[in-house]
Amino acid sequence: MKTMTELVEALRQEIGVSDDTQDEWLLARAESALAAMRRYCRRWLWPASQFRDAFIYDFAQQCNRCIGRAATLAEIPVVEILSVVADGTPLPADEFEALTTGRLFRKLDTAGLMPVIAGAQLLVDYVAGYEDLPADLYEVIAGVVKKAWGSTEAGAGDALGNVEKLTVFDVGSVELSGAGAFYESSVKAPAAGPILGPWGAQLDSYRDLSRGAGLPAGRDSRYVGAAPTPPPPPP
Repeated sequence: MKTMTELVEALRQEIGVSDDTQDEWLLARAESALAAMRRYCRRWLWPASQFRDAFIYDFAQQCNRCIGRAATLAEIPVVEILSVVADGTPLPADEFEALTTGRLFRKLDTAGLMPVIAGAQLLVDYVAGYEDLPADLYEVIAGVVKKAWGSTEAGAGDALGNVEKLTVFDVGSVELSGAGAFYESSVKAPAAGPILGPWGAQLDSYRDLSRGAGLPAGRDSRYVGAAPTPPPPPP
């Protein structure tokens, strides 16, 4: 799935709703889950969007060799390089590409791929993030939404699970077919915070630990907006 509309339609099936009466609620919960996932991973993740990274190299603060730092884009996977401006000079965007790590390279006819070194000033506009929502990320969102749904009046029937056995002897006992939202949110340690709860462990492979203490020195990254719509094919 590529859009929030498609995600909401899939989440309807997860909570057993066939119409659009809960779409506003589902959209709010999905956006909340995504925001928590982005904070935990320190990445945008999905959907693919436009970003701008500015590399400002301060020679006065570097060693006396004055060697620039290899340019690595903040968001991955990189879908497309839109524009590159080096020291105020626009360069052909199609001459650049990024590895899966975000490291930026320039394609040269004679030398192949050469790593881009952040000079005095480098500005890169690009599209990054998953175009299709990965299955494991969808499972995290669906799990968070279903837990929240079980806490609502409409979904309260699933809050504690179905009673499979009831023993009336002295004190009595109850056996449930499955733990619902109230049980899970109470007894499972929320390793990734109260919103993600036990589903946070599925996100560990997506985390950018290098951004834990802030972006690397000399680089600033910001979200620009939705990915630009490609032009229609020629008639």
